[in-house]
Amino acid sequence: FFYWNQSATGAGIEDYELGGLKYSYAFSRKDSVFQQQYINRHDFNVAGFDTNPGGELELGLSYIDKPRYIEGAYSGWSITAQHKQKDVFGSGANNTLALQYGAGPGTALGSTGNVNLDDSAKRYRLVEFFDWQMTPRIGGQFQVVYQKDKQMDQSYQNWLSVGGRTTYAFTEQFKLIGELGRDQVQAPGGTRKLTKFTIAPTWSPAGPGFWVRPEFRLYYTYATWNQAAQRAASELAAGSALSDSGAFETALHGSNFGAQVEYWW
Repeated sequence: FFYWNQSATGAGIEDYELGGLKYSYAFSRKDSVFQQQYINRHDFNVAGFDTNPGGELELGLSYIDKPRYIEGAYSGWSITAQHKQKDVFGSGANNTLALQYGAGPGTALGSTGNVNLDDSAKRYRLVEFFDWQMTPRIGGQFQVVYQKDKQMDQSYQNWLSVGGRTTYAFTEQFKLIGELGRDQVQAPGGTRKLTKFTIAPTWSPAGPGFWVRPEFRLYYTYATWNQAAQRAASELAAGSALSDSGAFETALHGSNFGAQVEYWW
């Protein structure tokens, strides 16, 4: 889940320093090679506002042009304000708080949304996450996401996600990761609920820290969900895991396992 994802196929300039601030601008025509239509998007960010010791504010504006060749299309926009705090209360922990708002195709909040939405469609989002490294071997992160959507038909949908992850390194290269998450969506048709737990023995060749990558994980996940979540999945994403035509059929719980590689560059 990338709450503010400005990567796309395009070009721009990043972190141009002027007057103690950092300016970035990007022009793109596709979010990815998989997007079929070409849609002009402009992203403008200003970072480097020193709000307090160890705290920095960044502001962003995204504008999506109305594509002339798509029938019933509209323009849209979104804004983001993000505050990052280092060394919270002298503990070495970090905190990020982001507030976002978008209208029309801007409801994607940082990427290109549905260009057939007019400005009566709106999205508000709050993202809060806190991460820590208590000792060289114990780290973790806690996050909260709250999102409110107003649809073109004036109906509302509210999403709340709460979760946390803890890592413990038994050696310099072997960790055990545990994660617990809860999602709840208030929407027409009932409140959808899902809770999941994941455990993952992990090989981390570069060291034991929470943010150290690469990581090679084996994982097991168990999840439970309610009938409202199953109905919504069956209507919106038939064949998906939660739908009654998916792998778990009409069951309201299930598990899976597998392997992951996470690497950054």
